Amino acid sequence: MAVSEKKVTGKFYRIWSTADKLWHRISFWTHANDVEFNDGKTAQTKVGAIKGITTSTNTAETGYAADATTVTTLNQSVTTLNQSVTELNQSLGNLKTDLNLNGLSNIKIDAGTVVKEVKSGNNSFVLFNFQQVAEIFGLQTLSATDIVILVSNGDGKAFPVHLEGVTFMNNSWYVVFKDILQGDMNCRVQYIMFYCKH
Repeated sequence: MAVSEKKVTGKFYRIWSTADKLWHRISFWTHANDVEFNDGKTAQTKVGAIKGITTSTNTAETGYAADATTVTTLNQSVTTLNQSVTELNQSLGNLKTDLNLNGLSNIKIDAGTVVKEVKSGNNSFVLFNFQQVAEIFGLQTLSATDIVILVSNGDGKAFPVHLEGVTFMNNSWYVVFKDILQGDMNCRVQYIMFYCKH
């Protein structure tokens, strides 16, 4: 037979104690599976899997809920980390702008060694001409302002002269040195050449 019933909440029961002449408010033991939430789920379903509350941020075992103070600390740490990442991104952005890193894809580099014959009475010699540089980089068009060449003397005994640098003139790049040669010599040049389209 169906039983007509009404759920009563917020009530308690009192029992008179003759021992201390006081009313005792009695709490009844209730199983977690008997406590029902408004959505129809029991307390066991809702929170039964929680083993406890912890303030530790190193807990590796599942089932523990974080204390509110721990959550606050973590949120502050995340906020600080986000600020640091933002500042780092800004710094990297400035670095990219300063170095023009967007143009790195246009840079080509060639390095090597070459022996050049230098005639007596000169203080320079042609390292490469325009066509040779264009062929080295596989270019159809070339501007002298797109090329930078660094050199060093690869054999100081064979060519005992200090190389001062490279000068572009007459559609060629000349290795320049201070003294006028008094005889024909061979010079081994170690070079690194950069192409960067402006």
